[in-house]
Amino acid sequence: MIDWIMIPCKEEELNILETLYNKKTQEGKVLVDNVFGILKKTFHGLHEKIDVHVAIVLDLVTCCILHSMFLRCNEIDMYNNL
Repeated sequence: MIDWIMIPCKEEELNILETLYNKKTQEGKVLVDNVFGILKKTFHGLHEKIDVHVAIVLDLVTCCILHSMFLRCNEIDMYNNL
């Protein structure tokens, strides 16, 4: 097991903190899945299998920044054309 990977607790009689941890872990997973879906629509190179390696994180962060900049520029242009 890799130390930095967060996995949910097993569903056997969880206490309140474990239940909350599982809920937050699941919410984080859904968020990451949604972000990858949005990025794949914009950056088609992400459709290929991604072997997660620390070096690729910088590329993914760059994609996120570029995508956010693109969306903001389009919003500005959209409001200027009203």
